[in-house]
Amino acid sequence: MGKGNFSDDFKRDAVRQITERGYRVAEVSQRLGVSQPSLYVGKKLLGKPPGASEAEQAAEVRRLKRELVRVTEERDNLKKAAAYFAKDAKWPEGPREGANYAFVAEHRPLFSVRAMCRCLRIHPSGFYAWLKAPMSERANEDARQTDLLRDAWKDSGKVYGYRKLHDDLVYQGETCCPNLVARLARLAGIRAEIGYKRRPGICGGRPSVVVDNTLDRQFDVETPDVAWVTDITYIKTLEGFASVVVALP
Repeated sequence: MGKGNFSDDFKRDAVRQITERGYRVAEVSQRLGVSQPSLYVGKKLLGKPPGASEAEQAAEVRRLKRELVRVTEERDNLKKAAAYFAKDAKWPEGPREGANYAFVAEHRPLFSVRAMCRCLRIHPSGFYAWLKAPMSERANEDARQTDLLRDAWKDSGKVYGYRKLHDDLVYQGETCCPNLVARLARLAGIRAEIGYKRRPGICGGRPSVVVDNTLDRQFDVETPDVAWVTDITYIKTLEGFASVVVALP
């Protein structure tokens, strides 16, 4: 088939008459006016052996089925991961350390490890390393210092803030900064007691009883047990309010 003399459709039809309809090359050459060498070249380039199209279609169907299984698995992975990580979104510091690996470990019976790692964009080797050591050195250190903070907070009657808790840890010989203590206290739910709650609508107590000013600012006395200095205050404890009274003769 000469170049530029016949269209591509004409060439395919000529080759199809030989390969599919069973005509001889000489017969097609004489009927269509095409040289036999050109038909042989076209048969080699454009022709397909019988049954090749069906084999290719079957291979394509198998490939599409494998692709469908992969896409369906990835879709289910993402749906599970969205519900799993929604709980971590409420944390002040975002998702906890190793949450991706924890998701893969929890859903291993349902999905393949490589498929989940591909969806979460993590490496399978990192997941298997996490299985051997789930917590890093920093996470272990944070957990240990969080226990110390919680003990110091309970010893203070649950009133200390992160500044005084930092002082307690430094007194115990720990190496930490106030920002680290503030972060650990926030994650552990440790908060300082700021003031006392008042009932709404209460602007004060009952009016006090006014007594006569017997001392009349005469602080210099000649004999003991004549003038006393007193004071009273209230301290909030775990068992309720405790009264503290001081009296000095």
